[in-house]
Amino acid sequence: MSYQSCLHSERGTKGLAREVAEAMARTEYRQIGARSEHEALGIFVHDVHTAAGAVSYMRSFARVIRSRLPSISEATKRRCPPPRHLAAK
Repeated sequence: MSYQSCLHSERGTKGLAREVAEAMARTEYRQIGARSEHEALGIFVHDVHTAAGAVSYMRSFARVIRSRLPSISEATKRRCPPPRHLAAK
């Protein structure tokens, strides 16, 4: 499964997350102290889902802030006089 095939599909995104977790479990299960790949898989699935959730949250937060910027800058212009060195003489 490739990244491009998963862009527009919720099921594809979950499949990609599972594939990433399986690859991590296959290569790193001994490093985290797990007895088997299967035991490490649950840990890595949780980690991948947590990271994806954090990315999703930050993207939505950035969207909210970007949508508010025009109104914030307008309010700032009305309330705050320009600095002295930029004021017209």
